[in-house]
Amino acid sequence: MVAVSSNEFGQRIRAALLARGLSMRAAARKLSYDPAYLSRICSGKQAPSVQFARDLGKLLGMGDELVAAATATLGATMLPLGLGLGLGVRDDELAQTIRTTSQQLVTLDNQGAGAAIAPLAARAYKAVRPRLTGAESDVLAAAAELAEVTGWLFFDAARIKAARAYTEAALALAQEADDRSIELLILQNLAMIEGWEGNLDEELNISAAMLDARLPPRVEAMFEMRAARALVGRGDIREGTYRFDRARGGSSSAADPSWVWWLDRREIDASRGSALLLAGRHHEALGWLRLGTDMRGSAVRISVTSALRASSLVTVQAWSDLEELAIGMHGMAHVVCSERARNLLLNVIERGTQQAPDPARDALAHLREILWDDELI
Repeated sequence: MVAVSSNEFGQRIRAALLARGLSMRAAARKLSYDPAYLSRICSGKQAPSVQFARDLGKLLGMGDELVAAATATLGATMLPLGLGLGLGVRDDELAQTIRTTSQQLVTLDNQGAGAAIAPLAARAYKAVRPRLTGAESDVLAAAAELAEVTGWLFFDAARIKAARAYTEAALALAQEADDRSIELLILQNLAMIEGWEGNLDEELNISAAMLDARLPPRVEAMFEMRAARALVGRGDIREGTYRFDRARGGSSSAADPSWVWWLDRREIDASRGSALLLAGRHHEALGWLRLGTDMRGSAVRISVTSALRASSLVTVQAWSDLEELAIGMHGMAHVVCSERARNLLLNVIERGTQQAPDPARDALAHLREILWDDELI
């Protein structure tokens, strides 16, 4: 396969749109894609997903030509990952090479590669692992970051056993390197995994232990959110609500690490909604989940939170709201890259199609068709 750069792919799309008299905005509207997403691809700033290429190819009558080009573009982006980690890189270059690999993985994850790159991340980590014995702290810290990214990718791919294994490996490396910042991120990930699996006591224990220490403001808010989720999920609504309010009202400072960028009020609201859902308080959960699905957030959070919101709507039998939500998700379902979100959606679709009246059931059935079509890539 000949590698195709993002710039080359963007040029090909612009030429095809021009030849057919279509503007980027008109094409985005016909495809139900965000115009900004199409603009980034056309300008070469973002690699295309295969599903996007398939949809655009159908619109432009180009068959699988764009699918092949998108696959080559993704391949070109992924090609450098892990090269030389086990062979040929000098010791004084190893830490930076590992960090570059981690950044490439994060970039691909943000571009929608999702579960597909978790095995790639694992191979990169396994390539560097033999060089960690006796390594300097900077190399160990970089390897901890790579293992942390790998654990997150497996978590979002719904491979929890692998996610926990890589996250625990990351924690051991961070502690050996005495890198407190990355250690805090890894501990939050461990709490997140435990909470997702329903181990609320362990989620609370990890969070409470961290809150006993002196933390930067946003990191403190992050662990307050985790503790609050566990408390509400266990039925301690009063204490959990107090902690959610503390997290939501937290400040920020120059001491906050760069990796805490993702924690905002929408993230905290989504977490509160999911906790209330666990506690069986579905009507209360819906308001917070609605706030958490604000379209300015990350695609993973929006898709997971939308699935949780749909689940509560089925439970309370709010069929018109469920129909509206399902129809609204038709345009984003083809870019759901999180297996956690996909599994949640398919589960709620199964429940909803058995219980809902025709309009909502039809909307859910169409959503399932979109998700299944995406699985055939």
